[in-house]
Amino acid sequence: MKISSLIGHSTELYNVISKSTFPADLIISRYFRERKYLGSTDRRFISETIYGVLRNKKRLEYLLEQNNYKSENETIYRIIILFLYFSNKNISEEELFQVCSKEEIQSLKILSKVIPTSTSINEKLSLEYSFPEWLIEKFLLQYSENETEQLCQSLNETAPITLRVNTLKTNPEELSKKLLENGIPSSSGKYTNLAVLLNKRINVFSLPFFKDGFFEMQDEGSQIISLLVDPKPSSIVIDACSGSGGKSLAMAAIMKNRGEIFALDINEKRLNDIRLRIKRSGADTIRVRKIIENEIPTDLIEKADYVLIDAPCSGTGTLRRNPGMKWQLQEKSIDELRIKQISILNSYSKLVKIGGKLIYATCSLLKDENDNIIDKFLSENKNYKLIDASLSLSRYGLEKLSKDKYLKMSPHLNGTDGFFGAIMEKIK
Repeated sequence: MKISSLIGHSTELYNVISKSTFPADLIISRYFRERKYLGSTDRRFISETIYGVLRNKKRLEYLLEQNNYKSENETIYRIIILFLYFSNKNISEEELFQVCSKEEIQSLKILSKVIPTSTSINEKLSLEYSFPEWLIEKFLLQYSENETEQLCQSLNETAPITLRVNTLKTNPEELSKKLLENGIPSSSGKYTNLAVLLNKRINVFSLPFFKDGFFEMQDEGSQIISLLVDPKPSSIVIDACSGSGGKSLAMAAIMKNRGEIFALDINEKRLNDIRLRIKRSGADTIRVRKIIENEIPTDLIEKADYVLIDAPCSGTGTLRRNPGMKWQLQEKSIDELRIKQISILNSYSKLVKIGGKLIYATCSLLKDENDNIIDKFLSENKNYKLIDASLSLSRYGLEKLSKDKYLKMSPHLNGTDGFFGAIMEKIK
């Protein structure tokens, strides 16, 4: 497809995303489903362009505003500036003349990328890495300026495609061999060989051995949350905010398809997703149950050996995968999430039996949703004590991921999405 057509599709799609509250990846998937004529190369170009504009949105807007570019072509100008300054795509000026005049291209080429020295640290980093200024302020409360830069840079990179080997069906060696037979080189994860990283980007869902349940797509950091829980075979586990079930499936494999896992969620669509994944995986120990918000299943009170709360959160640790989310997230929503997180912890802690473990996890990088939530919960619940995360992680040789007794992972330090995990034991 010609560059003009690809940029036309990218412009159309970006305009839809910018007016919607739905996640960009869902809108992109729907757009492609409705346009079957777009080949894999076309889809890759369009999606990479969209994510590039979303990652660099504030910087692109700043460059346009400095030079008073305001017109119906503003989205096209953003895309052109992306190609000129921020993209490694090898696109010639002649190709760009298909969508903009030679004069427009020349004027866009001479835009100054220099950020004024008079700007504050917050504003400078906000413009340089294209993040909301309030989020930069929160990062700077936790990290030095240098580390904040490293974090922002890593969050603007493209996340790798990472698989989790389903040990109920296969092993890492067999999966890597099957991938290679299909022309897909791979490597083991940095922390566990159950994580397999693909060395090229493909649609893994089209592979026949995906349909056979040999693997699931799951970031390595997310996989390690299940290892943090470290559930024993024959135990009772509650996945209190199961979503589409990635961690329930991982725990079923850890437990060697023994015991019972209750996957709970308020969203019927997500539960339907996990039912399909369970069938594909070969796990038969996961009990899927829809629950009502703000209510707990009374039949499970003080029954669980492990309760995992993968809490609703800002998702700041996953911005590599969802760059559009940083423009939808509002500072006030962090306070609203904190109220919900404490409420869920207080409610589902009732399901843990004496001596059982309560595991709190988020994919957030913010202390407001992590350390501070645990401090508040423990101050109000004297029948729980904090357990050093390194004790569970050491069984898998991962104790170095423990910091301040918590599991803490971030893209700039670990190459994974950002995750937090805490283990608490019910003592009376």
